[in-house]
Amino acid sequence: MAFNEELAIRQLIAMYRAGFQDIIEILIDKDARGLSTRHQRALLGNVHQILFAMDTEADLWIQDVVGKVYSSTTSDIITTLVDMGYPKPTDSFSRVHQRAVDVIGQNMSGNLKNATQYVGRRVDDVFRQVGLEQTGKKLVTGASWQEMKSNLVEDMLSKGQTGFVDKLGREWRLDSYAEMVARTTTREAASTATINQCIKSGCDLVQVSTHYPTCHLRVPIQGKVYSLSGTDKRYPAYGEETRIPVHPNCRHVLTPYNRELDLNAEKVEKHSNTSLTEDTRTEQEKAAYKDTQDQARIANNKRNARETLYTPSAPEEDKIKAAKRLDGIYKRTGGRPTPRDAKLMKPYIDANAKK
Repeated sequence: MAFNEELAIRQLIAMYRAGFQDIIEILIDKDARGLSTRHQRALLGNVHQILFAMDTEADLWIQDVVGKVYSSTTSDIITTLVDMGYPKPTDSFSRVHQRAVDVIGQNMSGNLKNATQYVGRRVDDVFRQVGLEQTGKKLVTGASWQEMKSNLVEDMLSKGQTGFVDKLGREWRLDSYAEMVARTTTREAASTATINQCIKSGCDLVQVSTHYPTCHLRVPIQGKVYSLSGTDKRYPAYGEETRIPVHPNCRHVLTPYNRELDLNAEKVEKHSNTSLTEDTRTEQEKAAYKDTQDQARIANNKRNARETLYTPSAPEEDKIKAAKRLDGIYKRTGGRPTPRDAKLMKPYIDANAKK
């Protein structure tokens, strides 16, 4: 069976989502056994075991998928270059390629571990606060264990902020952060493979792909041609300002470019030397892009609400709120709930109506 990059990314997301659900289950653990120090340590140990398992599974995924994306891209680029008239390489997967795969994989592993470690520290803090309260040291907030636990679970389930804050201050769920890192990393692997193979084959020019609709950051570089060495003065040099991927979840890729095979070479050259900051989209294109972003946001909000409803031990109050949010999304967007969502919401919508 041919390698399916999208399926592989979905499998990684599912792994993080399952881990997230397991952590929620532990945090909502019934208090029948009390809050003894031993019990707290056991719960905390279980959380860290889940986070460690996530890191282990992610590393195995990285070793398998990043290498496959890089090698399959390299193979495709070689085919393209040969069709363009460049000689077919006689050597096997070179050290340059292997080093690139290793570096990209290590960076992805580090990024994902930063997220799980952040979640681990966050849960540690909650249990540490409980310990302080139990030893008689009054917390500044005066929050009880039940309140702290409820607040943490509410934050994770309702707000969708599972625990990781990136360098720009953006808050991510574990699964959505893993998806962003995976998509960005696979695009980086593909772009790096393209650049390295073009350099090896003696092709100096690469072109950025074009997508519709797109955002204001990507539209200035779409369809432009760049010189990898910077020596071809007809085109701008490829560098940090134009590096692909442009931002997280960027769909753009690089392809080899041969001016002599392009019937619109002069037009492309002129376009390649235009501003990197001007937003040239029409109002229609801007509206189309906004619509795709709105649809993605709606889908994410639906998913967050469903996860609360599917969590067996989530508090009844949280499930009622989640059902109300999911129902509200359908009403605002003018759509009818799917049969599965309608069945999922009904018990909690009915419960809310009785209050």
